[in-house]
Amino acid sequence: TPTAVPSDLPPGTRINYVVKPGDSLGTIASTFNTTINDIINQNKAKLNALPDLNNIPVGLELVLRVNIVTPTPTLAPTSTRAA
Repeated sequence: TPTAVPSDLPPGTRINYVVKPGDSLGTIASTFNTTINDIINQNKAKLNALPDLNNIPVGLELVLRVNIVTPTPTLAPTSTRAA
């Protein structure tokens, strides 16, 4: 389960996050209301040393700036059946 980011945390607050199994830059960004590009910029030395950004090692500690984007709400499903 994703860690909830307190909505009252000021935008840009830096936190440390340890990569867990199944994490990707996209899921981390979505969970913490940040962007993939910002995660990369905040962690250039660590991430530039990796051969594949799609395979981030579990246990790697990343610095994240949280709440820098507005979360996108999930749309409710709609019916596609003809009336």
